[in-house]
Amino acid sequence: MNEATVVAASPLLFLHPRRRRVGAFEGIGGRRFEPLPLAFVELIHFCCEPKPISAAIAAGHSHQLIREALQAGILQDVNADAFHNASRWERCRWSRAAYLTFSQQDLPYLEPHDDEPSLATLTGFRREQIARQLATEAYPVRRLVPCENPIALPAVAEDVPLDLDSLVARRCVRSFAGDPIPLEVLASILVESTRLLRAAEHSKVDGDPVSLLNSYFAWLQIYIVVQGVDQITRGVYQYDPLGNHLRWVGPARSDDEIAVCVHGQTWIRGGGFCLFAAAQWDRYMWVYRHARAYLNLLVQVGEFGQEVLLPACRLGLGAWMTPAIYESAAARLLALEPLAEDAVFFLKIGPPKPSGKPGP
Repeated sequence: MNEATVVAASPLLFLHPRRRRVGAFEGIGGRRFEPLPLAFVELIHFCCEPKPISAAIAAGHSHQLIREALQAGILQDVNADAFHNASRWERCRWSRAAYLTFSQQDLPYLEPHDDEPSLATLTGFRREQIARQLATEAYPVRRLVPCENPIALPAVAEDVPLDLDSLVARRCVRSFAGDPIPLEVLASILVESTRLLRAAEHSKVDGDPVSLLNSYFAWLQIYIVVQGVDQITRGVYQYDPLGNHLRWVGPARSDDEIAVCVHGQTWIRGGGFCLFAAAQWDRYMWVYRHARAYLNLLVQVGEFGQEVLLPACRLGLGAWMTPAIYESAAARLLALEPLAEDAVFFLKIGPPKPSGKPGP
């Protein structure tokens, strides 16, 4: 081991904090470490930037530890081809893609899969696993904002045939008219977009533990900021998809206050409403019990966005959506419970501004 060699933590080293320990996956050699000893964690932290081995030794890291880290691939020679090639993900700003591609590869598979077990065997196994979880930790209830007089929304159909014409013709809209939208339109969008959530929740009422695995949108909390809806006061509301009503959260004084939550995207002005999809973390984490489960959440966020867009476009409205949320500003506007919920997706739904019509 040449002490003049410059080393750094592997560019494809992924640390995964667990509840009581830290695991790691190294993508160049494809090795998994669980748990990762604290001495390795300290060495990785020291070598986040390239350092000669002599500097690591001078900082108190032993020869043996450094040698083991090099053999394991946790540390890499920065002049080696493997390090250069693996660094391409970061140089090209593909870090998120690298995380998605490599970090999932070391997840142990919980269910039996070697001998192609029958559906009955898998269902029994799943039921036992969920029963064990319930014995130590109850399934979290959906959080509702305290509200003395929720606003009942009109009863509307939730199963509406897909309108292919509106689906094909839809476009992103960055300019909205100031006209309010009818209350029935707001109700239709919210009811149609949450039908799968209700189906998942209703499947749990018989008490069968395995039904808790039907987790589609189990995490979802819907907050809307009314900008222009007939019969509804401007402000922030939580939507209860099971009761089909709005619960008052607080005022929204200006469109600029909303725009701060999406890093100044001021085209959210105009009539209609803004929808924040928030995650209630304890409900999500109860089912998805590994540190990288947020990737599944991001997939479901996109699916929910699609569920909102379909009725909005069918009803002649325009939409703009973005995951670029300023989390702390959104938490203040929506009065989210600290550490319990976070806004993860944003949609503006409203009447498109006709060409040449002055804005609000």
